[in-house]
Parts: sequence; C-alpha cells; structure tokens
Amino acid sequence: METFYRFPKITNPSPKNLCRTPMEQAQKVLEEATELFEEAKRPDARRIEMGLEAMDVIHAVETLLRRYFTDCEVRLLRDHCMLKNAARGFYDAHE
Repeated sequence: METFYRFPKITNPSPKNLCRTPMEQAQKVLEEATELFEEAKRPDARRIEMGLEAMDVIHAVETLLRRYFTDCEVRLLRDHCMLKNAARGFYDAHE
C-alpha cells in the first residue's frame, strides 16, 4: 500500500502514544479534526494553517489504518468507499 499512504509509518512514537487503543486513535483523529474546524471557522481563516491542520487529520487517520487494518483490508475499504461515493455522483465519470 505504499502508493496509498501520504506519510511515512510512525516507527518511533512518543511514550504517551505507544499503546493506543482503536478508540484512543480515533480520539486523536477527532482532536486533529477539531483543530482543523477551529482554524476553518475563524473569520480570518489562514489558508496555510488550515492546510496543516488538514494534513494532521490525514496523518492521524493513516496511523489508525496502519495499526488496525492489513494492507489488503485497507485496499478493500478504500474500494468500497470509492464505489459508494461514485454511486452518489461524487466523482467525474471520466476519471
């Protein structure tokens, strides 16, 4: 799944992140998404800061996927999600 992920795998987590449960990792995703939301709702939302927060969300989600799903499962989950969204008309039919 090297082509799927945007960030390198975390190999040296901080001591507080060594044994995150799935719920704790999902909480990390929520925390990062909340930071993105807080940045986006500012009247003077700063584009770069908002983008950095969005990247933090992606990194947290990738960490969850890597820790709790095999590459094969991630591929199947991605395919299912893409099929669902294609059926909803979210994608350009020519891509």
